[in-house]
Formats: sequence, C-alpha cells, structure tokens
Amino acid sequence: PDGKSVITGAKDNTAIIWDAGTGTQRLVLTGHTDWVLSVAVFPAVFPDGNSVITGSVDNTGIIWDASDGIPRVTLTGHTQYVGGYARSLAAFEIDGRALLACTSSSLAFFDKISLLLLSSFKPSSQNWHTIYPTRSP
Repeated sequence: PDGKSVITGAKDNTAIIWDAGTGTQRLVLTGHTDWVLSVAVFPAVFPDGNSVITGSVDNTGIIWDASDGIPRVTLTGHTQYVGGYARSLAAFEIDGRALLACTSSSLAFFDKISLLLLSSFKPSSQNWHTIYPTRSP
C-alpha cells in the first residue's frame, strides 16, 4: 500500500508483505486455513493506505492492517475459493457503504464500516471471470 512493498500469497496459507527495494520480509500474514490464492490492495475502498485483502481456498477473504499484520475482519459467506484460478477478488464502494469480494460462483456484499455480510447470491451463469460495478443512468 505504501508504494514500496509487494505482497504475495502462498500454498503455506500465508501472505507476505515484502520490501520491494531490498527483498526482505516486512510482515507475514497468517490466518487462512488453506492456500492464499489472491492478494489485492484497494485504495479507493480503503483510503487509509493500510489495508490489504487476501483470498483463499478456505472460502474466505481477510482484510488486514498492512502496518502490523493483524486481521481486521474475515469475510465469510462465499461458497467457493476467493480469488485465484481464473476467479476474481475485488472490492468496490457501492452506494457509499458496501464492499464486494467475489469468486467465479458467488458474490458477497459486506457493509464497509461494520464488515457484516449484507447479502450474497449466485449468478445464473458459471462462465464469468470478471466483475465491475455499474452506475445507474
């Protein structure tokens, strides 16, 4: 998030924040119970600059504080892997309050402030691989 770091996800259930200049580990993020398939930073949704999201085979996404490696919240409610393997991991501000994380089979909407699950659904087509919010005309 600081422009000087790189984040990776791994089969050992961790994500690591690295110093991009030196290649040294800054933080190891532990909390998933299976492979970490996706990592992302969403400054438009989390303007504090200290939040990263990881997605895992354990069907969860975790929002982390990138300054200390402490999980802020675990996003549950997905029915399949979150991110990776041609699946998307995404977060958007919708109506000023919702966060969205997705897989290729389900979408889950979380309140941006409380991070509680608002709703989830399975689109009828299983053949989609990307998502982007649209605005009403």
